[in-house]
Amino acid sequence: MENSSTVAGANGQVEDLAPFNSVAQNNSAPTTEHPTNATTNNDPDVLNDVEFLDDYKAEVVRSLQLEAAAKGPPVDYRELYLRRVAQTFASDLRLKKEVAKLRRYEALNVKLEQKLAAAKAELKLLKKEVSILLKRRARERFQKRLRFGSVARKRVGNPFRMVRK
Repeated sequence: MENSSTVAGANGQVEDLAPFNSVAQNNSAPTTEHPTNATTNNDPDVLNDVEFLDDYKAEVVRSLQLEAAAKGPPVDYRELYLRRVAQTFASDLRLKKEVAKLRRYEALNVKLEQKLAAAKAELKLLKKEVSILLKRRARERFQKRLRFGSVARKRVGNPFRMVRK
């Protein structure tokens, strides 16, 4: 339904061949007739109201169809709502699972911290025990060498000190 007063130009754009009536001509004589009852005029310089309205309706319908095609299929809001509710329930379920997992990890972390504290205390005791054993072993070796005379015992203190009586 192409406008009868338009022609496609060489570059593909639509060119209007029929000039519009001036504002003075449109406002000068108001008609009481309905536009659809107007008689057609064969004069190409005069704009025919019926053709204009038909073309305008066709353009509006075409533009609405193009807009509807661009938007896609009609939206089913009930389906969207149900999808949104399902996503909310799924996200709530995921959230609950994450919270449960987090609580398990926290409980495991507490247990591991307790084990770590116990291991540190045990390590401290073992170090003390090793220290005692090393000192005992060094003392025994020293006494063994003393017994067999390989080491002369060092004198401690001042031998010239006067002892009080």
